[in-house]
Amino acid sequence: MAKTAAATVVQQAIENGTFGSWVFRCSPRFYNIQRDIDAGTLIGSWSMPNRGSYRLKLMEEGQPVLLLVGGGNSDVAAGFWGEGSLDGEVFTEAFIPNAGWKDQERATSREWWAPLSLTMRKTAIKWDTIKADPVLAASEVVRSPMTVPSLLTQDELAA
Repeated sequence: MAKTAAATVVQQAIENGTFGSWVFRCSPRFYNIQRDIDAGTLIGSWSMPNRGSYRLKLMEEGQPVLLLVGGGNSDVAAGFWGEGSLDGEVFTEAFIPNAGWKDQERATSREWWAPLSLTMRKTAIKWDTIKADPVLAASEVVRSPMTVPSLLTQDELAA
């Protein structure tokens, strides 16, 4: 039942115009995001959860995307690093080679991909800043960090 309620909330946000952006996550433990930050762009296909979430079916070409890099043992600060859009519909395919993957075993296990084009920031909107903002602190991105992909509403995106 919770999944149906969550699906309804996401669908309503898209239908009523309150949808702001999808948020994809990156772990520097598995992917060398510094390479893309240095290049200033990330163009290609980003891996999605293999469980085939209902959210993947709601994604459409042109929808906004933000890339949230996680913390942990990394020289890359946790926070929003990339912004751009989906370049097409989510698709299934065997591993798509990308030199950024640090963990090839994990990379080859991926089946769902979202084509995207992102401009990478020179400095992140840091995680501490995100959590300290009262609007963003209440967002799905902060409240449910395991939800991938998550979303921000237009109000949250504007914060």
